[in-house]
Amino acid sequence: LASVQAALAQAWPVFQAEVGVYRTASIALGGLPQGKVRVEYLPDDAVNERARNIVQIEGDSIRSHELFTDKPLGEQWTSSWKFLHTGRYWGWPGQLLLFLSSLALPVFAVVGMRLYFTRPRR
Repeated sequence: LASVQAALAQAWPVFQAEVGVYRTASIALGGLPQGKVRVEYLPDDAVNERARNIVQIEGDSIRSHELFTDKPLGEQWTSSWKFLHTGRYWGWPGQLLLFLSSLALPVFAVVGMRLYFTRPRR
């Protein structure tokens, strides 16, 4: 426990100096070699809740800093399926567009049934 506290006490100021402003941060200590800390954080300007960045700190230096915005567009969208599906990825205009398109679905069902039942008989 003392080694974990020491690693965290050494890594946290390094993380704060590197990142600055963020919304949330999760610290992973388990499964990492002694003295290494992994911090997954949500930047203040993130497009959604899954646009997380990862900082790996070893001692008092940054080993790696993976940014969500550096990922290819396809990988960003894949990790954001829920937000694309609900329209939250594009903010309120996207939500409004998806809401209006969902209102059209019952109309399509009624039109389809009407076309089916009024088709010419053979």
